[in-house]
Amino acid sequence: MHFLKIAKRYGFDKGCGWQYRSASAIVTSMKNLIKLVLLASFAVVVFIPNKVLANGLYWLLFVFMFGLLFLYYHISYWVGLKQVQSVMNETVLFSVFCGKVPPIAAEDLVRGRLVVTASKIVLFQKNSDRRRSPDPCLPVWSVEIGDITGFGLGKVVALRKGLILYLKDEGEARFTVLSMSRKKEALTSALGWSDSSGGQR
Repeated sequence: MHFLKIAKRYGFDKGCGWQYRSASAIVTSMKNLIKLVLLASFAVVVFIPNKVLANGLYWLLFVFMFGLLFLYYHISYWVGLKQVQSVMNETVLFSVFCGKVPPIAAEDLVRGRLVVTASKIVLFQKNSDRRRSPDPCLPVWSVEIGDITGFGLGKVVALRKGLILYLKDEGEARFTVLSMSRKKEALTSALGWSDSSGGQR
């Protein structure tokens, strides 16, 4: 009985909940480890003179640090198309990884995968707490295609370019997207439009 009370207290009695707790703990540990290694590498580059380290090793550390940054970004924010398809019942006609620009400039970008279906556009963000939901990603923003009057490409924040959705309520939704100009035709086709101004085919 005592064991059952402990199991219930920590959520081990809820099916496979313990697996998600374990997975979440592993991801958190990996992120913390990457931070520590990055800090140590930065300290080596800054405080150890160039003469002490071989020139090749010195530059190799920079490459190593960039690799760690990419890994940290991938673990923290990346949402793949297969992950989205595993939680959606609709067919995905278009998708792109992006960062939604928040209404308040001081807030951080909401990074995730923007997908277009036959009826709506949805932004999925990586699920950072698998204890609450087993899904790898969760919808955090959406809009019906019928509520979009058009879209544009250009600067969305500071020096970053991307996608701008124009909404019926005269509002806008801005997303940072790499090389969005190359994806313009695919997005137009997915929306069922003849052009970016919302003209129907």
